[in-house]
Amino acid sequence: MRNRRLCIALERNLRITHGSADQNLNIDEKVRIILSFFPQFADYKARAYADELAFITAQTHPNEPKAFSLYGDVLFQEQKYPEAIAVYKKALVLNDQVYQIWEQVLRIDITESKFRDAIKDGEDALAIFPNQAPLYLFTSVAYAQMHNHEKAIAYLKNAALCGTAVINNPFWWSADEKFFNNALAVKIGVPVPIIP
Repeated sequence: MRNRRLCIALERNLRITHGSADQNLNIDEKVRIILSFFPQFADYKARAYADELAFITAQTHPNEPKAFSLYGDVLFQEQKYPEAIAVYKKALVLNDQVYQIWEQVLRIDITESKFRDAIKDGEDALAIFPNQAPLYLFTSVAYAQMHNHEKAIAYLKNAALCGTAVINNPFWWSADEKFFNNALAVKIGVPVPIIP
């Protein structure tokens, strides 16, 4: 009941004459209220209402990446992956420095078996966030699915260098370990001989 009242209050604040939305209502307040619906997403009405309000928020704030990120999150929760990725990419055009959005984009690419997209998105994300192990893992999976196992191994190794544990992975069995072992030793502080 309380959330229903919040929704009604938000809708009144979002919509003004001729169906346009109120740009004066703080974006953070809109985000807070819409996020309050996430625990109720088992209820179709709550999902539909959050979807509508998030859409209105994105339309009302076309230059605010937070609005598109929120709408993408709602679509992701509804498993509307193609729509979610399009909205997330709008958020990235406005601000490509939000790591969580990149990870969601890659998660959708892999879930939807769009491995070429995952490789491109992974490479773009890693250019900005080169120390994020999950980005290497997603990109490694995409390369493996495209049968480029050398690249998959390289990205998997980079994920390990960033701190991800790789346990009993068949990629390791055939890989040349010399470079990797040396890089890993340097990373964890083990002295290694330096060859001039």
